[in-house]
Amino acid sequence: MMKGTIFFTTALASMPWLLALAPACMAQPVDASSSANVVEPTSPPANSTAPAPTLLSWIEQPSDVELEKNGCYDMANEETCGTLFYCLSYDATLEMPNDKKYTDDKACFDAHEEYPQHKAMPANA
Repeated sequence: MMKGTIFFTTALASMPWLLALAPACMAQPVDASSSANVVEPTSPPANSTAPAPTLLSWIEQPSDVELEKNGCYDMANEETCGTLFYCLSYDATLEMPNDKKYTDDKACFDAHEEYPQHKAMPANA
């Protein structure tokens, strides 16, 4: 008899409630050396470096006249209204219609490259 079987049998004898489960557990022995019993992880290990998400490019905002002409005040979309106007349309206080692709303005801004004008601003501004 193998050591694991001895331990399991001893554990069963000391725990009657576990004994009731034993027939179901011991019905089929498991071959640990078989590759059929190996479960592969579905995600990379926590300590591995996952690739950074690709950020969407920033689209410059057109003039106010173009915003109105493009219908941005009726329904904001990034291609014709620009990224800044589009992401701000998700600000709950503005209540602007959009395609509901993001949950809020922060999620929209986080999905895009940094606002170009902020790159040139001094750190103490």
